[in-house]
Amino acid sequence: MVQPHHHHHRRRSYHQDDWEDFDTRRRSRHEDEARERQRQRQLMNDYIAEIVLLKRRLREREAEVRTLSAELREVRRANGALMERYHYWRTKCERLMEAVRDEREERRRRW
Repeated sequence: MVQPHHHHHRRRSYHQDDWEDFDTRRRSRHEDEARERQRQRQLMNDYIAEIVLLKRRLREREAEVRTLSAELREVRRANGALMERYHYWRTKCERLMEAVRDEREERRRRW
């Protein structure tokens, strides 16, 4: 009559082993999940840092563009003023040369 009792005891120890295996598996699964969450958080933090960096670079570029645009406007304005002066003096020179030519013609005709 001892046999079944013994058998029962053995089964209980197996059950205990199974439970311990299950517990170990469960714990390692939780650890894996925790590691995965940590990895995801790290990825997210890296992405956020990258985005912050890119936004800062973008703002710097935009500031450069604004500066260059202002410089370009200034150069164009100055260029416009120079062109006006150039045309003024060119016209004046052409009129003077015409006057000189006309005077020469007049003198030649008189002689």
